[in-house]
Amino acid sequence: MEHSAVEKAYLAGFVDGDGAIMLHTSGKAYIDVLLSISNTDFAVLKALKELWGGNLLVDKVYNPLHKPRARLRFSCRAAVVVLQQLEPYLKVKREPCRIALQFADTINPHYRATGVPPQILDLRRNLQKELKKLNRRGVYTAISIPMGKEAKT
Repeated sequence: MEHSAVEKAYLAGFVDGDGAIMLHTSGKAYIDVLLSISNTDFAVLKALKELWGGNLLVDKVYNPLHKPRARLRFSCRAAVVVLQQLEPYLKVKREPCRIALQFADTINPHYRATGVPPQILDLRRNLQKELKKLNRRGVYTAISIPMGKEAKT
């Protein structure tokens, strides 16, 4: 389903602010694209789920001082379809999106029968390392995005 520019920009804002784009390893060798948006406003996440799909998960609260939180998750093909639509609207998560989509381009149904060629496996591992580095916690250089009056000049 194709969404309007407003719907894409709205979801992109959530992904930029509260989202994570990952290449998740399940099992020994299987890697898939994962998009997750966390927020404490369940109504907003439910509305996004109705519009975009995905799975809504409620996280367990371990600290009574913390508000309950939920995650809207898209995995595998669903994550790729959403990221393809959001890519032009993302600011902060544009590079992780590019890496995830580049990874998705290496997926080929023929590999199930023939096996994944070694050069594709190496590319996938390098993309996963690059994305992990971008997603690493700690101090990193923020990008500068012109806002307001600055953007018009």
